[in-house]
Amino acid sequence: MSGFDLITHDKNLQDNWVKRIIAAIIDGVIIGIIAWIILFALAFSMFFYGWGFWGGSLIFGVLWLLYFAFMEGTRGATIGKQLLHLSVVATSGSMDISKGFIRNISKIFGILLLIDIIVGLATEGDPRQRFLDRYANTVVLREGETPQYMPPSPPPQAYQPYQQPAPPYQQPSQYPPQP
Repeated sequence: MSGFDLITHDKNLQDNWVKRIIAAIIDGVIIGIIAWIILFALAFSMFFYGWGFWGGSLIFGVLWLLYFAFMEGTRGATIGKQLLHLSVVATSGSMDISKGFIRNISKIFGILLLIDIIVGLATEGDPRQRFLDRYANTVVLREGETPQYMPPSPPPQAYQPYQQPAPPYQQPSQYPPQP
């Protein structure tokens, strides 16, 4: 089953993703303020050399990536995740900056992050993971969750009485039956 199949029925999974989105908004505000301060300080040189909008987007993306990689690699959570009681943990080994960098490389550009989320939810595996989470062996957990994902058990099947299977098909013999 894909994450899209599971997320429609699992309230805990829905809660996990909603909290992650809210945490990303909080972190985006923090990074946005820092980026605007840097852009204001560099505004003259950026426009003088023709960087303009693209330079600002690049600075924002790099800050976003470095912030997430450092905070998750060293503390296990960003400020937004800490406020919402979420943490990033390694499913194998220990969490470090390299795993934080790998899992967040798609955040340098918004469309890459969207693709990362969609591919992670569209494929089989832990629905709490984006695609790069699987590659980095990390997962985002709510307080009290375990790193090993246990998919919900399938609904019970309706009772069907036992029916004798049909006998296997036999080709007719070319000779007539003996009396």
